[in-house]
Amino acid sequence: MPMPQMIDYKIVKIEKDGLNVKRFHLESVNGTAISFKPGQFVNLYIKTPPEEALLFRQFSIASAPSNRILEFCIKILPDGKFTSKLDKMNIGDLLGVIGPFGHFNYDGNNGSVFIAGGTGIAPMMSMLRYIKENKITGDFTIFYTNKKEDMILYYDELKEFQNSGIKIVFTLTQENPESWKGETGRINNEMMERHVQIAEKKSWYCCGPLEFVKIIKEFALGKGVEPAKIKIEGWG
Repeated sequence: MPMPQMIDYKIVKIEKDGLNVKRFHLESVNGTAISFKPGQFVNLYIKTPPEEALLFRQFSIASAPSNRILEFCIKILPDGKFTSKLDKMNIGDLLGVIGPFGHFNYDGNNGSVFIAGGTGIAPMMSMLRYIKENKITGDFTIFYTNKKEDMILYYDELKEFQNSGIKIVFTLTQENPESWKGETGRINNEMMERHVQIAEKKSWYCCGPLEFVKIIKEFALGKGVEPAKIKIEGWG
């Protein structure tokens, strides 16, 4: 299959979220936009200055497919060859986009479990926004783990999803604030058992570090979930 053509996008908005994370909103320069499924990723290329044209990284799209503005949730690493340059870019600067890629996308099942750690929330946001936008009703649960409360990305929007019938389970692994009403500790079998009923009927999506997604996959398989209904995306 030939590589999709690179499309030039310009940065139209930059937002800070959590700690060391920025949300970049991109709009196609010539009106040609990529078509993608909720959960897929693209290759993002730095276009300025020209000598950086071949420098790229893969990032999941956080926006819903109906939105012509592409949104990316990116952790800025001070020593990161790509993100340190991205961090210095401004509104109007150009980035190249090639894609979409990947089989990590929402399959339409109205019984689904989404599990994310840190910036792994990005593809889940695309799926959840798609579900809300299309008024898909069913049994949806998302587990989202972070070290501390101020590291939770999309915090307010995720809480609003609960008004659309989506169950949100936040958990913190390195603190337990006095006002905290969510879970604490790593996502484990006991936590998933308490919050997910009829696990074998659900589609499972997990995005995060490799060891993290491995644990989730083993749990789902142990509950009788068909392998085809388990989609994982890991790194590290």
